[in-house]
Amino acid sequence: MPCRLAELNKVDCVKESTGDIRRISLIRDRLGDRVGVFCGWEDISWESFVAGANGWVCVCANFAPRMAVDLYKQTAVNKAYQAGWDICQKPLPSLRFLESGKLIQTTKSFQSVRDIKDGFSRSPLISEEVKKVLTIVEITQIN
Repeated sequence: MPCRLAELNKVDCVKESTGDIRRISLIRDRLGDRVGVFCGWEDISWESFVAGANGWVCVCANFAPRMAVDLYKQTAVNKAYQAGWDICQKPLPSLRFLESGKLIQTTKSFQSVRDIKDGFSRSPLISEEVKKVLTIVEITQIN
């Protein structure tokens, strides 16, 4: 637990990226508002906000920025949990796949499909696994 981090003057928040949703409420219980908690796992972002996360280290903003902002605003800011859940449902297969261990490859592939230029880097290596997800999820339809 990041209890010792809370004692440091320059630590404002911690990124919780174990994938264990219970840790967000445990950190909040132990530290209160002394240190904020950021979700570091794409497919439990909604649950993290409901549990009290203050923010999100959000990879999907690279290919679905509007969706990411809307999910954050509805769930974390407005506490409109059903509206946030409704936003989260469509991209959930993509968010789950991002956590499969192919984060960069998948992000670049999703950006490519959406015709989002990501600077001077090589083209994405699109594996059969990524192709399968791209056929399941209409990534071009995610805001």
